[in-house]
Amino acid sequence: MKPTSIIFLIVSIVLVIGGFATAGVAKQLAAAEGIELGEGISDDGENVVYTYEYDADNIGKISINVKEATVNVIGGAAKPYIELVNFPEGMYDFSSSNRVITLNDSAEFTSLSGLASLAMNFKGLRSFVNYYNMMELERTVNIYLCEDYPVNVIDVTAMGGSVNIKDNATSTDYNIDIAVGELNMDNIHTSSSVSVEVETGDINLNGCEIEQMSAKLGVGSIKMNAHIYRLDASISTGDFNYGYYGSLQFTNYKLFTNVGTITVDGEAFGGYKESSELATQNIISVSVGVGDIVIDSDTQR
Repeated sequence: MKPTSIIFLIVSIVLVIGGFATAGVAKQLAAAEGIELGEGISDDGENVVYTYEYDADNIGKISINVKEATVNVIGGAAKPYIELVNFPEGMYDFSSSNRVITLNDSAEFTSLSGLASLAMNFKGLRSFVNYYNMMELERTVNIYLCEDYPVNVIDVTAMGGSVNIKDNATSTDYNIDIAVGELNMDNIHTSSSVSVEVETGDINLNGCEIEQMSAKLGVGSIKMNAHIYRLDASISTGDFNYGYYGSLQFTNYKLFTNVGTITVDGEAFGGYKESSELATQNIISVSVGVGDIVIDSDTQR
């Protein structure tokens, strides 16, 4: 790193540390006098919300990359828009170009680059107070989808937090990558594909109909009530439970668990069960390292 860059970084850090200290003192003094410090606070007095409406744009893809946040994807909206809740200004990148909306959560407050970013976006004491107020608030991304403006692809990458997708019937590809957290999908109908990878956590589906799904889980469980025409799932450690809306009489399946048992429609088997002689596109493939596999077919929706 160049000497000038090092000097700039040191100055930035000093400014930020001093700013936070001043903000903390100012907040306490203001509270004692009954004065509210901060700007951009929503009506509930707790959250800062930035809203972006994209009904005038032809958006083909939404890409979300966050460190620690809850991401909600909600269909059935009258018009499409995105809410960023408690994302401090200057600590994230948000853009819309070439039919792609991108959110990239930048460095945390404790990192050097985060401190430098905060210093460069300094807008006075109230700016520091807003940062100070939001440091411990939960960050949330709300994506509201509309059938009149369908999105072809939704990518979500999160180091921590839950991803919740519900009530959408557009033909959308969902690509979800979570380090620690969970994926919850409710009432999702897509003739496209879902790709999920979770290192530690759970994958839960309820009331879904999906053309193709790939699910890879490290440690956790997969629980589904759905009809997935082509399913490929693997778990290193954990259980797989599938309430299958279809009939296994018309489905090819290959089930394997290295340490555990397989139960199909109430009948127990060993660690391997296969049926692959049908001329059908309905396929279930499940592989588990340590854990049980349970499939109940003809499950009522």
